[in-house]
Order: sequence, then structure tokens, then C-alpha cells
Amino acid sequence: MMQVVYDVPPGAGFLFHTGSDGQADFAQGIQDLIAGGADIIVDDILYIDEPMFQDGIIAQAIDDAGVLVLSAAGNAGRQAYQAAFLPCGACGSVGGVAHDFDPGQGVDSRLNVRQTSETTYVLQWSDPYFSVSGSPGAATDLDICFYAPPSAGAPFACAQTPNIGSDPIETMTLALPEGENAQLVGIGIKRTAGPDPRRIKLVMQGAITFQDRYEGTGAGAVYGHAAALGATTVGSVDYLRTPFYEADPAVLNYSSSAGNAEILFDSAGAATNESRTSPRSRRWTAATTRSSGPTRMTRAPFRTSPAHPPLRRTPRELRR
Repeated sequence: MMQVVYDVPPGAGFLFHTGSDGQADFAQGIQDLIAGGADIIVDDILYIDEPMFQDGIIAQAIDDAGVLVLSAAGNAGRQAYQAAFLPCGACGSVGGVAHDFDPGQGVDSRLNVRQTSETTYVLQWSDPYFSVSGSPGAATDLDICFYAPPSAGAPFACAQTPNIGSDPIETMTLALPEGENAQLVGIGIKRTAGPDPRRIKLVMQGAITFQDRYEGTGAGAVYGHAAALGATTVGSVDYLRTPFYEADPAVLNYSSSAGNAEILFDSAGAATNESRTSPRSRRWTAATTRSSGPTRMTRAPFRTSPAHPPLRRTPRELRR
């Protein structure tokens, strides 16, 4: 990234701080860069266990920075589901109270997706993070389970960390079956303790397509420090779909994360209600080439790589 930026303002000074030593080190790195004289900070990292409904330590550091911070939106597109938790009394015993994905007259305790690559599923809900605001932490314990085929009677995997008093998050990484290039997966969410949460959000980092189109599918996938008020969240566009060509405003690439982030708790854990639109900037995804003359733009768009969390909270990786 530093080499790419160097091509834009030759002669500018550069500083570097790793983003791969954890969230606390990332936040400290922002302060260290500013102390070293940085007035623009750029990152393309996501920690999957950053809060979705609250500003975590990195987001708070960005808000306090007082300089321009450009943060990648990510490459989850709109591979997300967000809705109110709807208890399904007619879903039978699932070891808890199942969430009903069908907000209408029907009942459906499974959200079906087609997965075409290894995908990390990140479920969070509207409780404050203990690791952000301290006690009391999460009041509710949710689990997420996976069924293949979607009609299977029992799940082949579940993420069921005890959450009460801790952080409201469950994660699971699913690899494709050996030799397969796709699989249909049914996703079930259940409450095992505590009250019904006001909101739940599931973001899928990988490659999926929704087989069900219930209200809440295709929700915004931007979260964590990319949704901080002080960040300029950067999405990607093909340069031929910008105001310089035929599109005004620029059209966001389908793979670029987008959508509103709903902030329901402040940094102290007190209830609030704020919606933040992302991304707030869109950058071209096109290669530049340098010849003896001026730099020219080619019609060879590069593909942004997924925002790989360097030290993510270790998810369970399963291959059926």
C-alpha cells in the first residue's frame, strides 16, 4: 500500500505501524503515528471481533485522532443479515428459543445460503461489549448452528460460547467439503439464556448468496472501526463507473462492503441510537502504468483482496 501511495504524492514522508498485533496495539499505533508527525493515516484491516453495535477501542482512537483516517470498507458486499430477534414458539425444541427469519405469517428457523468459498460467519447482537465498556457485558447468550443440507434434522456445527457477562459475539469459519466448489447451508440462531435481544446482525466474510430473501437480508456489512465517525470509509469502484465516465455518483463495486452501521451503545455501554452511512468515499479499482510520459490509466481493474483480520478471535474452522 505504501508503494501505491508513494506514486501519488512523490516526496511525501511516510511512517509505518503494523496492524497485526491486536486491537489494543492498533489503537496505540494510531497515537504513535500522530506523535511521529502523521497527518493522514490509511489502513485496510478488519478484526472480525470488533463490535457491530458499539465503538470499540480502534474506533475510539480514530475519533480522537484529529487527523484524516482512511479505512477500507471491506469486501463483504452486502453479505449480511440484520433484524429484530423474533422468537419462534412453533419451531420446537432446539436447545433454546429459535429465531424466526420469516417476519410474516410463516415460520422459518433457517436462513439458507449458497456458500462458494471458505466463509467466516460473525454473529453479534445488541448488548454492550464487556471488553469495551466493562461490566455488565452481554445480558443474552445466543448460539448459531449450521445445517447441510439445510433440511437436515441436526446441525453439523454450532458456535456456542457462553456470552453472558462477556462479549455478544459468536464466530464460525466453514470450509467447503473436500472436492466441492459450493454447498447449501441452513443457518439457525437460537437464544439459550437471557432476554430477547433488540437486534441481531450476521456478517459473512467470504462468498455466499442468499437463497432466502427475507427482510434483513442484504444488510450493511460495514462495521468496526471502518464505521467510526472519525473515519473516512473507502469503498471501491471501477473507474469507468465514475463521474469521469458515465456514472454520477460513482457506482460501488458489488464486492465492496456497504450499508448503514447501527450504533446502539456508547463507549460507556449506555443506550443510544445512531445510524452511520458507509462508505463515505469511493476509490477507483484500476491499475496505473508509468511510461516515459505522464501516468496513464488502463482498463485493467485490479481486484481488492478481502480485509483479512491478522489476529482475529480464533474461529472454529470446520470441513464437513
